[in-house]
Amino acid sequence: MTLHREQIIINGIVQGIGFRPAVYALALKHHLTGCVSNDSRGVVIEVQGSRENLDAFADLLPAMQLNKMKIDSLDRQQMPVVQGDSQFTIEKTNAGVNAQTFMPPDMGVCPQCLRDLNDRKDKRHHGYFLTACTQCGPRFSVIRKLPYRRSDTTMGPFPMCPACSQEYEKPVSRRFNFETNTCAVCGPEVKLVDSRTGKALPHPIEAARKLLAEGKILAVKGVGGYHIAVDACNQEAVQGLRDRKHRPDKPFAVMFRDSEMLRQYAEVSEEEAEVLASLESPILLVKKIPPAFGEARQGRLNPPLLKGETTTAEISFPTLKKGGRPPSEASLVKDGGDLKLLSNAVAPGQATIGAMLPYTPLQVLFVDRPLVMTSANLSGQPMFYRDADVRECLKNVVDYVLYHDREIVTNVDDSVGRVASSQSNTKKIPPSPPLLKGGTAHLGLQLLRRSRGYVPEALALPRIFQRKTLCFGAQQKNTFCLGFGDKAVLSQHNGDLDTLESQEAFDRALRHLMQVFSFHPEMIAGDMHPEYASSRFARHMAEALEIPLIEVQHHEAHVMAGVLEQNLLREPKAKLLGVAFDGTGYGRDETIWGGELFVVDHKAIERVGHLERVQMPGGEYAIREPYRMMLSYLWHTFGDQRIDSFFHSGVHNQVFEGVWEMIKGGRSGIETSSMGRLFDAASALVTGRHTVSYEGQAAMEFETLALSGNPRTGALPIAIRMDSGKMVFTTTELFGGILKRLSNQVRAEDIALAFHKGVAEAITAAALIAREQHGTQGVLLTGGVFQNGLLCELVRHRLGKAKVPVYEHRLVPMNDGGIAFGQLGYVLMYGLDKR
Repeated sequence: MTLHREQIIINGIVQGIGFRPAVYALALKHHLTGCVSNDSRGVVIEVQGSRENLDAFADLLPAMQLNKMKIDSLDRQQMPVVQGDSQFTIEKTNAGVNAQTFMPPDMGVCPQCLRDLNDRKDKRHHGYFLTACTQCGPRFSVIRKLPYRRSDTTMGPFPMCPACSQEYEKPVSRRFNFETNTCAVCGPEVKLVDSRTGKALPHPIEAARKLLAEGKILAVKGVGGYHIAVDACNQEAVQGLRDRKHRPDKPFAVMFRDSEMLRQYAEVSEEEAEVLASLESPILLVKKIPPAFGEARQGRLNPPLLKGETTTAEISFPTLKKGGRPPSEASLVKDGGDLKLLSNAVAPGQATIGAMLPYTPLQVLFVDRPLVMTSANLSGQPMFYRDADVRECLKNVVDYVLYHDREIVTNVDDSVGRVASSQSNTKKIPPSPPLLKGGTAHLGLQLLRRSRGYVPEALALPRIFQRKTLCFGAQQKNTFCLGFGDKAVLSQHNGDLDTLESQEAFDRALRHLMQVFSFHPEMIAGDMHPEYASSRFARHMAEALEIPLIEVQHHEAHVMAGVLEQNLLREPKAKLLGVAFDGTGYGRDETIWGGELFVVDHKAIERVGHLERVQMPGGEYAIREPYRMMLSYLWHTFGDQRIDSFFHSGVHNQVFEGVWEMIKGGRSGIETSSMGRLFDAASALVTGRHTVSYEGQAAMEFETLALSGNPRTGALPIAIRMDSGKMVFTTTELFGGILKRLSNQVRAEDIALAFHKGVAEAITAAALIAREQHGTQGVLLTGGVFQNGLLCELVRHRLGKAKVPVYEHRLVPMNDGGIAFGQLGYVLMYGLDKR
C-alpha cells in the first residue's frame, strides 16, 4: 500500500464541542495515523494512510454530528510521509490566539447528560448540578480566552479527580478531552443561604424547592447570570416580587418543568416545542390559555391613573380542588393533588407568555412547578452575574440565594423569540442563505433578543471586510458588532444604556469579546443620535485610535440589518422597499423618525415615505405618558375644537389642559413621524391607557385587545398623499374614524383590530406604489413595531394576496438589538470599508 500524508486546517466553530475527539475516532475508523491539535491557524490535522482512506476521512469531516459545529473552511495540503508513524494522537493545545476559530455559545443540557443526572448508579453525576459533556453546557460564559484550555476557563481552580481525568483521557468517552469536565467529587458545590444573614441551609436543592413552594423569593445562579425565581401560581408571592422590584406591569418569563406542563397553560405547536427543547433553549412567546391565568378582561381598560399606579387588579384565585368546575380543564396543572391557576400578575394585559424549559442540570433538579424566572437586576441595571453583587444588591429583594462557586466570565441574558404563525396565506419566513450555512435554525423562529445560546456564534457575510469594523449599536436593547474577514460577531444583549451601571457592563462585554477574537478595529460605526451613550463611545474610540467614524441613521440601519441577514441584495438588480416602523430614532432632518419607507439597492438607500409629522409634547415624557401623543393627534386632526368627552378621565383635567395648551402654542419643541407613537396615541384614545410603566406597554395591550376583535371588522382608513415625490401616511381620517366608532359604542376590541388592519392596508398600498414608481421587488419589515405579531400576520396576508414577497428578520432582532448588525451592513453594502 502506498502511503500518503496530508495536513488539513479547519476554521469555524471547532473548539469546545468535542471536535478533536470526534476527529480522533474518525481517523481510527479509517485506519489513519497522525495527530490533531489546536493552534493559531485553527484546528490542524495531520493524517497518513491510503489515498482512498484519506479522501473518505476528509469527505466525512464536515458531516460529523456535533452540536454547534460550523466549518467555515477546510484546506488540504500534501505533506511528506513520516516513516514509522503508527498511531493517531490528540496533541496538547498550542499557545496563541486563533482569530479564525470561533468560540461556541452556551448550550442547554443534552439528553445523555440528563440520563446521567437521573442515573442512581452513576455516583459522580447523579443529582450533580453541573453535569455536562462535549455536546452541552456552558462555553461562552466560562471561557476567558481561546484556545480552549481548562486553565483559561472558570473551571481552572477545580482540578479533575482521577475518575474525571480518566474520562478526559479515554477516547471512547463522551467527555474525552472535555476541558471543563467535573463531577460531585471534584467540582464546585451548590449552596443555599439566607440573603440577609448569610446562614447556609442544608440540602440546598431540596430546601430551595420547599422554600419556593412556601412562596419565598430566591435568586438562582444560572449560566450567564442570576435569575429571580418565585412560584408563578402564588398570587401574593408574584405580586410581592413586583413590589420589591418596583415592576408593576412588565411581563415575567415563566419556566415550566416540561412541555407537558407548559401545554396546560399555553398553546404550543410542535415547532415551538422543538425550539423550547433545543440546545439554544430561548424564552419563547407562546399564546396563553386565558382561564389558566384568570384573565378574561376585554374592552376598555380600567380608568387610567397617574405615575406609579397600575391598572392591573390584584385578584387572588383560590386553589381549585379535584372535581371542581374550573374555567377550563386544559388550563390547570396538578400540584400536590390540587389544581392551580397561574397568577394573573405574571403577564398582565398580554395574550402571550414568555415560556422556557429548564436548560441547566440545576434547573432540572429544582423546577417542579411553574416558576417566574426573571433576570436578577435592579431597575435600569444589567443582569447580576457576580456572587458578591447579588448578596449586596438583592438582599432586600430576595429571601434566599441558591448559588455555586464556579465563576461566570461575562453576563449573558436569556434569548427571546417567537415562532411566526403558519396561518398566513404567504409562505413562512424564507431561509437565509448566509446564516444557515453550517448552522441550525428553525424555519419560523424569529429572535427578539439574541443572546444566550446564540452568542458569540458568527454570522456569515457576503464578502470580505477590507477593514476590521466595530459597530456600537443603539441606546436601547443594545448590542455591538465586530466585523472581520467574511464574518460578523454580534454581542449578547446589553440592555438599555441609560445608567452608569449598564454602560460599565457594555464596556466589560466589549473588552471581553475584543480579547476573545484578538480584535483591533480599523473603522468605527455608530448611530447618528448625538446623545446616545453608544454614539459617544463610538466617537471617543474613533478619536483615541485615530480611525474613521461612520454615523449611520437609525432606521437605515434597521433596514440594512434585514437586508444583510437575508442577503436580499445578492442579485445585481435587486431592489426592495424597507418598512422601518419603531418608537424613536434620530432623523436626518433632526426630527424623531419612526414611520419610514426606504427604497434600497446596491447603489443607495433612499427615504421615499414616512408617517406625517406631529408634535411630540414633552419629548421623552410622551413615551411614558401616551395621552400626550393622543392629544397631539387630536389637535392635528381637529385643530382648536374642544374634544370635551376626552377631558374627563382619570388624568387630572389640569394636566390635560396644560399639555393641550403646549400643543396649541406649538411649544412641544420637536416633531415626530413615529409609528410607535401613533400606536400609543390610538391605544390611549381607545383603551384609556394614558400612562405606562415599561416601553411598549400601550401598544402591546392594544394588540392583545385587537386579537379579540371581530374578524369581519373593516379597516380604519390611513390615506397616502404624495409630497415632493414622497409618500406620506395621513391620519386625519383615521382619528375621525376612531372617534366616530367610539361615539357609536363600537367595542374597543373591534376598534383596535380595525386600527391594525388600517396600518396593514397602508403598508400594502405603499408597497404597490413603490413597485410601480421605483421597481421594487419585495418588502422588508423591520423595526420594533413589527414585534407585533398580529400586525405582521395582517401584512403578510395582504401582501401575499398582492403577490408581493415579504421578508422578515429571523436570527437578528428586528428591534434595536439588530441596529449594530445593520450599521455593519451599511458599511459593507456601500463599500465604506474600502475607502
